[in-house]
Amino acid sequence: MSAVDNLIKEQFVPFRQKVIETLRTKHPHILPIVDRVLSGKKNRIGLQVTENGNIIGEFTFHLNGINIEETKSDNLSPEFNHPFLGMIKPYIVVEKKALESIIQDEAFSHEPLSTFGKHLPNIIVKFKN
Repeated sequence: MSAVDNLIKEQFVPFRQKVIETLRTKHPHILPIVDRVLSGKKNRIGLQVTENGNIIGEFTFHLNGINIEETKSDNLSPEFNHPFLGMIKPYIVVEKKALESIIQDEAFSHEPLSTFGKHLPNIIVKFKN
């Protein structure tokens, strides 16, 4: 497993799950609604990791509701069934250093929403054709 695969599969995916659990505790009314809207669909979100602007890894997260069911490396194949827009193909682009900073930010365990806002300038959302 490459270093970027390890970063995503062994660090980012568990980190994301911890953030979701914190959100469930702090904001119990938000996630059930989102999960209900997204469940039962075969949604996929992409992630492109860069280093100095060069792509070093591409991933596709297969979702079951809001939970990651499977992570595929060397693959950028997003398809998300949006309730109002129909099929869209979103993926996130983030520098490896920024992603490492996000994972290490302890504030996510206390205030995930405001902490996410702090890191938002380092995240780019794109859509495949």
